[in-house]
Amino acid sequence: MAFVIPNQQTKELKQTNQNDTSGSLFVTKNITLDKQGEIKLSPVAVAIMTKDDDSNLDTADSMFQTDNGIYVNSKVIFNGLVANLDKLNSLASDTNAPSPGVEEDGIFFNDVEVVTDDNSLMYRSGPSTWTTVSPSLGLTSGFPTQMAVFDSFASLLVGNGQNVFMVSTGWVVTKTLVLPVGYQITSIATNNTTAYIGTRHTANGEAKMFTWDGTSTGHNGSYGVGAYEIFSLKAYKQSVAIINSYGQLMQYNGGGFTLLAQLPAFYLNKSWGDPTNDHSRISNRGMAVDGDLIYIRLDSQFNSRINVFTSYFPGGVWVYNPLVGLYNKYTPSYTRVTTISLQTSDVNTTTNVITVASAPVTGTPAIYNSVSSTSIGVQDFVPYFVIKLSGTTIQLAQTYSDAIASTPVPVDLTATGTNFQKLYLINTNDYGWSMSYDRGSIEVLSPSIANINALAERPFFTANLHAKQSVGTSRTVLNVVNPLLPAIGYFITPRLNSASLEDSFGKLAIKYKELKVDDSITIKYKLSDRPNMPRATMGSNLVLQIALKTGTWTSTTTFTTPYDLSDALVGDEIEITSGVGAGFIAHIASISLNAGVYTVTLDDAFIFAVNNDVMYFAIDNWTKVQTITKYNTTNTGYVKLPIDKNSKFVQIKVVLRGVGIVIEELQVGNKTYAPL
Repeated sequence: MAFVIPNQQTKELKQTNQNDTSGSLFVTKNITLDKQGEIKLSPVAVAIMTKDDDSNLDTADSMFQTDNGIYVNSKVIFNGLVANLDKLNSLASDTNAPSPGVEEDGIFFNDVEVVTDDNSLMYRSGPSTWTTVSPSLGLTSGFPTQMAVFDSFASLLVGNGQNVFMVSTGWVVTKTLVLPVGYQITSIATNNTTAYIGTRHTANGEAKMFTWDGTSTGHNGSYGVGAYEIFSLKAYKQSVAIINSYGQLMQYNGGGFTLLAQLPAFYLNKSWGDPTNDHSRISNRGMAVDGDLIYIRLDSQFNSRINVFTSYFPGGVWVYNPLVGLYNKYTPSYTRVTTISLQTSDVNTTTNVITVASAPVTGTPAIYNSVSSTSIGVQDFVPYFVIKLSGTTIQLAQTYSDAIASTPVPVDLTATGTNFQKLYLINTNDYGWSMSYDRGSIEVLSPSIANINALAERPFFTANLHAKQSVGTSRTVLNVVNPLLPAIGYFITPRLNSASLEDSFGKLAIKYKELKVDDSITIKYKLSDRPNMPRATMGSNLVLQIALKTGTWTSTTTFTTPYDLSDALVGDEIEITSGVGAGFIAHIASISLNAGVYTVTLDDAFIFAVNNDVMYFAIDNWTKVQTITKYNTTNTGYVKLPIDKNSKFVQIKVVLRGVGIVIEELQVGNKTYAPL
């Protein structure tokens, strides 16, 4: 017999997040499951803007889209037309510019941008002017504030504390709804003629969702959600969907809630949300709806004396697909985009050399934009890769392989272009963090609003990550996802249990769509869990085991750590979960101990690491079978690999590295070895 994923009759893929024996997928990271029957590598996230670019970009809990592009609420307001990979503009110099704090909100209403600022409601009354609504609504500082447009009444709803204020297009409060004592508003949404109001129970009892028709003096109904807080609530189909503080995604059905899906946090028997902290894991603007899909930007840390995390519950952006369940689609990144305005004098067509202010590492992706019909001889919006010649000079290669070859192969530059041209350097720091600090916000931009092109897909989200060589310094990032750049992601199957006491697991086969030059698929398996492994992982008993370990890069293939790695073995997998190299996966080539410090050498290089860069890592006993590339396989679209082991179960991990790789099918053959 054989295990086949997905099911060949239904092409169904299911991720339940319940444990490692249910569903057809146990774990996903940076994976897209939008097309039935296909497992696809998601585009990589890059930071078009960070706190390093503007110190006022700090803990951006709210972003919203308007006719003028996207707005991000932080210490000041930022906005942009979302063209290419360019940074947003600070509106700090606007007249009467708002300076929103954490848990403030923003929205597009009455054809203008509206934000809350402490206890004030403000709107953009001119191209560079903001006006404070007066008289004051009576917003209370210290409470989160939320807004929603109530189209049925041509009004804006503003929630704060126990109060919902209905504001007209003339900026006058026309009604006020007061909720019962003990409930604090956390989120508001409207759908047709009903307003839905999410709350937190202030004494850690059961939170409720309240409904309101906009005309009654009191609410029209209340519905318990089985947890102390509704993190976020958004219009979904004919009603609303909520995500609560236990990690349950539910849809209102008119008389209560229908469970849609649950995050791994629900099953782990650990405190995930923090009842003393509003929106502790998902912000009010941390959920976005796109048709049948629900995007959730979450923080996956658990509450503890130290930060506890499981590598089987990566943070970032999770997506609910009714056909699949909840799965991880994107993880946040500190990979910063540098925009260079190239002058014609910077381009040498004789030597194919480009002069820049500071040359990045060889292998760094670069994207050219001619901004005209005149090019230097490379294509617009196509990734190339840097060949570093000196501190200020580079060449471009067609592929990553060409760039890092012992004899690099540069692209021939045929013209000097114009003085309007741009070169985007993608300064790779990582391939996506599994663990980030604090929640963030997300918007799935409408194509009619955003100037979406080949460089940025529709999801935009924020996160807080630590600085390159410090675990204690937080940096807010604004991420976009780019479908052209190299990414790393993976999926893990559930345990494929033996039909009897033990099975002989013989062959493994994988079908995939054609690979490109730099693409690779790495196949791994596991036949047992090593109990004392220094990893953070969820076992079948749903117990969170050990917190993550910190390491310091000393070269592109070596790191050191003071943590006990006495149970780690050569061949074990190292997954960088956050920090420099996050998302990178390799295996231990050697390990040594000297004066209480372990030195670990990897079998693959993260070429962007430099001495003293900091990261977190997890270790697991995955056995690598083979890495499949375009060049080491025949052009059949499938590969058969040996396992040839006897065990009571086998579990498979497939790591995808490249651009848009698609897995069509996974088969694992087995037959009885030790019958009952």
